[in-house]
Amino acid sequence: MRPPPVRLSNVVTDSFFSVFRFLARTGLEVEGRTLETPPLEVQEKLRRFAHGRGTPEERASICDLLRTRPDWLKWMVEIVRQNRAASAVR
Repeated sequence: MRPPPVRLSNVVTDSFFSVFRFLARTGLEVEGRTLETPPLEVQEKLRRFAHGRGTPEERASICDLLRTRPDWLKWMVEIVRQNRAASAVR
């Protein structure tokens, strides 16, 4: 059974919306090779991106980074899942 469609507010940036479109297409099931943990400084950038924070330049940088390191996308998907789960509890 597919999860309900993600509802986004008007404040979500285009780059963040791209991640959600990807998640919607995959039904939140992203599979691949073993998950490699990004370096700590990259983890912080991905967390900020997942929370919708950062300047447009920072968000563009993260999008470029994920294009070159698609293996880190699954790590970021886990952050998004955690955010959604935390929001559902509130």
